[in-house]
Amino acid sequence: MCVLVLRIGIGSATAVFTVLYDAILKPLPYLNADQLVCVHNQFPQARLTRTGASGPDFADLTTHHEIFSNTAAYFVKDFTMTGTVYAQYVDAVNVSASLFQMLGIPAKIGRTYTTEEELAGSKVVVLSESLWRGSFGGDPNAIGRSISLDNNAFQIIGVMPAEFQFPYPATQITTGNRR
Repeated sequence: MCVLVLRIGIGSATAVFTVLYDAILKPLPYLNADQLVCVHNQFPQARLTRTGASGPDFADLTTHHEIFSNTAAYFVKDFTMTGTVYAQYVDAVNVSASLFQMLGIPAKIGRTYTTEEELAGSKVVVLSESLWRGSFGGDPNAIGRSISLDNNAFQIIGVMPAEFQFPYPATQITTGNRR
């Protein structure tokens, strides 16, 4: 009986630790992950406990090189993607070009977009590996292909590796077009 109780206790503790490690303790898969911070605003009087930084806030933070060696901005967006076999809803994130360099994860195939493309408002996208495999069959010739996101043409320029799950695992498309 004592052995059974010990087995149950050890098994339960192992299961809890595994979940806790995956959810909280596991290091981020990014370059210098211990130096990454997320800046946000709080407005207690308005009962907004956490909001993203505004464009002017981001511009101000970018000038403080004595505090931050690099900065990047992002916001979550959703699109309807067409130009594949069927139309589908995709989770997207619009990011500044500096994000890829800051996180230190290069594209699996193709490339990420440049600051010049971001400033010019180029309509380019980088796919997640799961979207690339699921909607494009893992075809390397998907690079250079055009897709439509909410009836706007975008060119696929790269595919990120599976471990790139920014800002969350469901993200399927990363784009620099923040308009």
